[in-house]
Amino acid sequence: MIRTIIIEDEELAVNRLKRLLQQTAPELEVVDSLSDVVTAIAYLSNHQEKLDLIFLDIHLADGSSFDIFEQIEIQVPIIFTTAYDQYALKAFKQNSVDYLLKPIGQQELKASIDKFRKWHTQGEVPTQIIDYQQLATIVQQQTTPSKQRFLVHVGAKIRAIETKDIAYFYSEQGSTFLTTYQGQTYDVSYTLEKLITQLPTDQFYRVNRKIIVQLSAIQEAYYFSSTRLKLQLKPPPSFDVFVPIDRLVEFKNWMSGE
Repeated sequence: MIRTIIIEDEELAVNRLKRLLQQTAPELEVVDSLSDVVTAIAYLSNHQEKLDLIFLDIHLADGSSFDIFEQIEIQVPIIFTTAYDQYALKAFKQNSVDYLLKPIGQQELKASIDKFRKWHTQGEVPTQIIDYQQLATIVQQQTTPSKQRFLVHVGAKIRAIETKDIAYFYSEQGSTFLTTYQGQTYDVSYTLEKLITQLPTDQFYRVNRKIIVQLSAIQEAYYFSSTRLKLQLKPPPSFDVFVPIDRLVEFKNWMSGE
């Protein structure tokens, strides 16, 4: 049995990865899942020697996962799960067992696990030559302030959707979706809380708990009542979009570019 943990602050992403692992690598036992840097440091400080593999997201609830490497030395092989674009992939490939771009596909996961299995069974996992702190430096130097595109699954295929082509993101029944200006809707492995930290703030605004809109998707905003604005979006969503009273001033400032 290969013992692994998942360090990831997105519950949807954790559950998805667990399901894929059950299908792809039943010999992997997910012994725990952690969501933040502080908890990960405490856990790895005491249990690292009991692990064979770590799945690690870059952005966590309380900061970057690279902060972990500043506190403790990691000797366990890592497969990074990341939303970074192509610019950083070379750095991940050279400084980790492997990387997986979100949303994670089953074939990509299988390839990563097969790579790890080969190294693990032959005792050749090169932890001694992996400098995670160096990887942190490389990626942080190359980091862009916001995501330029999102990867989505269309059947067995993966498609890149440019951020500029997305009209809005919304949550529904525990899942998160994006809708393009062409009216196409896709599932994405992020919560709205995490998305809003990765989008250009001058273009995207979280109107309420359900939806994040791009400025150019707003066709009209009008007072529905004395305390709420109603937005008319293009393309129209399947639900009404209201700006609550506690966000009216901030929303109008955002629309005006203040």
